[in-house]
Amino acid sequence: MLTEVTERLKFLVAFRPGLLTPALAAQMASTYQRLSGGRLMVNVVTGGESHEQRAYGDFLDKDARYARTDEFLHVVRALWRGETVDHAGGHLRIAQGRLNRLPDPVPPIYFGGSSAAALPVAVRHSDVYLTWGEPPAQVAGKLDRVADGSGAGAARGTPVPRAGADRRLPVGRSPDGGPAATRRCGEVSPRWPSPIPGGRRTGSGCPASARRSAGCGASRRCPAGRPGSTGAAPTSCRGTARCRC
Repeated sequence: MLTEVTERLKFLVAFRPGLLTPALAAQMASTYQRLSGGRLMVNVVTGGESHEQRAYGDFLDKDARYARTDEFLHVVRALWRGETVDHAGGHLRIAQGRLNRLPDPVPPIYFGGSSAAALPVAVRHSDVYLTWGEPPAQVAGKLDRVADGSGAGAARGTPVPRAGADRRLPVGRSPDGGPAATRRCGEVSPRWPSPIPGGRRTGSGCPASARRSAGCGASRRCPAGRPGSTGAAPTSCRGTARCRC
């Protein structure tokens, strides 16, 4: 495992609540934290496209999926607090659920979703709210709705979750053979804290250390080239660069 040969690398592990029980997810996270030395981050994928979910055997509609995720994260959080959980909801049931070993530390929850059903779940449960790299004004409006607790009645009584924006950019050469143009992260709402502790926002909306930090770094996948190689990327190399701002 990479956890055995690394010390600082963190792991953002995604899973779908409809395919895993909350007690098992909570237990797996606790084990992962113990094996990795506390380097797990959890990305909760509710599922945006119904046809994709049906391929996994999940036939709930979008609103019902977010309602199930709400129950799921309610149970997971309670188990991580060391509680004995009895829950009988519209989608999930658990009796006398309890963890023998709590995660240390509790992994942060990353969560995305822009619909009216998704935003209240984000307010109640997420530590980092994820959004696509949409036009800056659109991203700012969405983040402000989450910050205001839109549709949730009242905020959960904890600080506003941090924000992460996923930008996927081509890496390589343009069709005319010149270096491919790159774009910088769009500005986000100034009401939101920097996702990187001690980070400073630049004009692009990213902390100054964005391109150097593991929290806002770049990754490349090059089927026909070597990831991380120096110099210009070959024309056949296609990859992505991601920046969480």
